[in-house]
Amino acid sequence: MLVTIVTPSLNSERYIEETLRSIWTDDAIPGETLEHIVVAGASTDGPLEIASRCPMNIIVGRDGGMYEAINKGLEAATGEVFGYVNSDDQLTSTALAEVRSALGKDSDHRWVVGAVILMDASGKKLAVLRPPRWLSPTRFRALGWNCFPQPSTFYRTEFARELGGYDATYRLAADYDFAVRALVAERPLYISRPLSHFRLHESNLSKDHQAIEAEARTIAAQPPMSKVRKRWLQLLTKVQVNITNPRWAIGKLSGSLRY
Repeated sequence: MLVTIVTPSLNSERYIEETLRSIWTDDAIPGETLEHIVVAGASTDGPLEIASRCPMNIIVGRDGGMYEAINKGLEAATGEVFGYVNSDDQLTSTALAEVRSALGKDSDHRWVVGAVILMDASGKKLAVLRPPRWLSPTRFRALGWNCFPQPSTFYRTEFARELGGYDATYRLAADYDFAVRALVAERPLYISRPLSHFRLHESNLSKDHQAIEAEARTIAAQPPMSKVRKRWLQLLTKVQVNITNPRWAIGKLSGSLRY
């Protein structure tokens, strides 16, 4: 099974080499088990030179932001399965094998979600975040943020295209909107093991918490629900997420971890 990984790259020289090493493991066979598309956007020569060391497709040209770049990669993808990994994140060594097994020819599932290892800028492990199981679209919207870790989420390419790709009018939270639409269509297959490492550092787009929360509120507002119901469902789901992820919850409460 061919898996397509899209990496949007914008002046990402600091971490992209580690990202590439995590994707291009020893068992990766170009065009047979792995297709890797780097959408370079307005990147400078440094990331492009690093990316060119691996047998991947590189799309160069200005775009309207990260999600438009990812949509370009989705459009160009030839693999049966699609996922995107940002240029500062990493896959675990077994991630692609587990995704192929989960979404293989005998599987009826069209998307899969795994846990994620949160790490700091130096790569130190901070916590593991596992998404809650049996999450309904209504509860997902009420929660108000994407608890499905983006680099640990993979879709059948045909399904991702059926969903219409990512809404690039959202600058920071289009992955939340996309996951909501996927969940409305069907529940994912859950993998309890981590499939990726998400790096927390000062240059994260996700550090702009106010902007992300504003976009998330827009996504969560449709369809409308009463304030009382929304608050109740939000509290219920938060408790479930916290119980599933105690170390992450402690980090959030202490202020040492923001994700």
